[in-house]
Amino acid sequence: MGLTNVQASNVDNPKGWLWYQDPVIPKEEVKKPEKKETVSPTRASQKPLTATERLEEQKAAFEEAKALAILEPTLENVANAQRHHNFIMDQASDFQKSWTTAELINPGYEKIVTSPGSLKIKEKQDDAALSKDLKSLAKEFGLIFAFKPDCPYCHQFAPLVKQFAEENGFDVQGLSKGDECFEGMTCSKNESILLAVNPQLKFPMLYLANPKTNEVIPVAHGYIGLDALMTNLKYVISYLKNEGQF
Repeated sequence: MGLTNVQASNVDNPKGWLWYQDPVIPKEEVKKPEKKETVSPTRASQKPLTATERLEEQKAAFEEAKALAILEPTLENVANAQRHHNFIMDQASDFQKSWTTAELINPGYEKIVTSPGSLKIKEKQDDAALSKDLKSLAKEFGLIFAFKPDCPYCHQFAPLVKQFAEENGFDVQGLSKGDECFEGMTCSKNESILLAVNPQLKFPMLYLANPKTNEVIPVAHGYIGLDALMTNLKYVISYLKNEGQF
């Protein structure tokens, strides 16, 4: 029997093993499942960025933009790098203005010297205090200048060491890895002392030495300028003061 011979009522409500008829549930018994708000695990675990993280993101964005502009210096890429740069510079400018304003309106706060004129005055005060400390230090400590005659850096450093010693009242003793000595400097050739203070035999080296306690403190590794030497000695003096040795 074809489909055309099946009564319409049977098509609308088919029965038999090919069809499964769900039991009819009264409407009043049908309960809709309660909707629960689902929160994405990623969203739930996200926290607001800290100020430090936000600042790092800005820096990273600028570095990426700059790197792209260097590798692909199109006008668009360069302009984008400039925008990132200008944004950071504007933030820094705003911060500096607010910082200065905060210094002015907080009279009870111990201000940090920032103006150029004040910095020069403070620098002179610091230099005077360091000079006084060095002259006091020279009463207890001398200088040992370890060198070797064929070292070009030693020849460059020697005049600076002599100048520093003369200006601050230090006695300076040359410790040579050879037979030569620098003009105006007393030198000795003592392998055992040299190895004791400079076991790696790196040159030039400059030490503070206390003849009473035999304490030896390195103050210069290699050839450095006078400003760097003064800075190193400032830290050494601070250390000696903290240790109660000065």
